[in-house]
Amino acid sequence: MLITLKGHNMKSTNSISKLVGFHLKKLRIQSGLTAFQLAKQAGIKSEQQLYRYERGINRIGIDELISSLQVLDIDIGEFFELITKESLVENELTDIDKEKQYLDTQIIITSSSHAN
Repeated sequence: MLITLKGHNMKSTNSISKLVGFHLKKLRIQSGLTAFQLAKQAGIKSEQQLYRYERGINRIGIDELISSLQVLDIDIGEFFELITKESLVENELTDIDKEKQYLDTQIIITSSSHAN
């Protein structure tokens, strides 16, 4: 299964879960809430469950995600826009790293052929 999030290819829903969880944790920390506080206010059954969502171990349900984002005062559209923007930057950095590795390899190959 191939899922595209506005130019960001993810081969499994697990990747999306991790991405959503990572950003949820980031927003929670920025808001100054503990995992316990957010879990309680959002109606998530436990702090441990929220940690599992944040680490992408378990997939957060849409109702719990919306509830959490409401507590954090974040619109769901803004949330996914944030994820998309950061994902695109990560993709660009990965592409730049791959290009750099390729060019470094070409330099090494060229240098060794001239050394002979």
